[in-house]
Amino acid sequence: MDHLDQPLPGHMQDISAFRQLLFTPSGRLTCPDSVAHPEEPDSLQTSMIESWRAAEPSQDSRLKLLRLIKDLTHIINAEYGGYAGKEGQRFYVDVFGSVSWGGDTGHSGDVDLIILDRQLLHGYVPTLWRRQPGEPERTPKETLHKRDYLPVPIPGVPGCYDTMAMADTLKRAGFEDVKSVPTASTPINKFKYADLECDLNANDLGGWYNSSLLLHYCSLSPYVLRPMIHTLKLWSSSHDLNDPSGARGPATMSSYCLALMAIAYLQHLGHLPNLQEVVKVPEVSRPEDTSEHDVVWVSWGKEEGIKARVAFSLELPEGWVPKEKDLTAADAIRGFFEFFSLSGTTPLRGERFDRNSEIVSILMGGIVPRAKAYGQEDREASERQQLLENMGVPAHKIKSSNDEMRLARIAEEPMMGKGDRGIQPRKWGQNRLVVQDPFLWLKNCASQMSKGGLDRWWTTIDNTHRVMKLRGKSFTVSELIMM
Repeated sequence: MDHLDQPLPGHMQDISAFRQLLFTPSGRLTCPDSVAHPEEPDSLQTSMIESWRAAEPSQDSRLKLLRLIKDLTHIINAEYGGYAGKEGQRFYVDVFGSVSWGGDTGHSGDVDLIILDRQLLHGYVPTLWRRQPGEPERTPKETLHKRDYLPVPIPGVPGCYDTMAMADTLKRAGFEDVKSVPTASTPINKFKYADLECDLNANDLGGWYNSSLLLHYCSLSPYVLRPMIHTLKLWSSSHDLNDPSGARGPATMSSYCLALMAIAYLQHLGHLPNLQEVVKVPEVSRPEDTSEHDVVWVSWGKEEGIKARVAFSLELPEGWVPKEKDLTAADAIRGFFEFFSLSGTTPLRGERFDRNSEIVSILMGGIVPRAKAYGQEDREASERQQLLENMGVPAHKIKSSNDEMRLARIAEEPMMGKGDRGIQPRKWGQNRLVVQDPFLWLKNCASQMSKGGLDRWWTTIDNTHRVMKLRGKSFTVSELIMM
């Protein structure tokens, strides 16, 4: 079995990064030798391409994954009535994450899986929310953080959406080390299948659509972006900088966030286009508004879903012509570390990233201005408070005024559009690094990083840039991950 028995229904087949990857020749296998061995010797380029090529999944590992998908799909449909409808099979298991778009490094057996539901193509739609807009919170915040807290099951959806019920199904089917995480924004079940560590969610579509977007960017730059992300992930892992949950210490950066930064840097150079340039932006965004096209709702673990705008173009923007046509993966890596380094001389390609006045956003085309400088709103609020205190305004009136201003500021956010209207989320002004999510426009993908984790990330960027510059073209991937 080197393929899946049936395609996904309708548009789902075209969105699935994994299904597209299965039917596309691997760039690792089609990469010309001239890319790995340029006329002017470059040890970093050669070692990057060779390392990337060596990470091609084996046929056995692919067959194992296909078998898992087929078995899970049958188990879930049989257990939860997926074969009972007149329209045919209801549930399909698919892969998302780095494995689905060819971003796996070969150093991890982790696989992200999703149960797709053809009857709920838009995910956690407003009619299913545990709390409707305007209603008071049903679950006190202190209860949400208790160890034994379990989200209220959602009426009207099949049992596979209940993380605990799904865990029992996995155990009965013989899967090992089954563990439920029902309180996450995206509830998942963890389990083991052979040597694969798997995470399974029920129809939480954000990561599935993200994978499709990343795949399309990689297809536009197979021999630069792909090995670039591969090398950045090796670097991040070797320096223990890929721990977004903080399980091993101060929380650092996710691989997804790092991939977004790589794409944004290449957009900044003009090497990649903006595939979301033509996405239509509403004047005001309301989470419960179902009239917009190309939206899904994610975060089944929350009382209300979060709207994700998942549209992007499959075609190049009209008139777009790539710059830096001779850019190599090694050039891109050197430039990346130089651009994001906080020390050193002006980069050869573009200006250095200014974290105080700029953010990273592939949605807006790469590196774009902050609406307000980092810390500016807090400084203005502090100055205003000091002025009012000096004027003798009572403390309770100052607090009331500050609260009103804060709420008014937050009330502006539904009108921010992509973030290019002079309005950006208030929280971004308190984040030293902002990497905007391309679908969840209010989200900063770097916000989970602790102060210590971000400090260490930037210190390692600086150190890596310094050593790469010192070693020149004799520098290799082995040195990158061993330094």
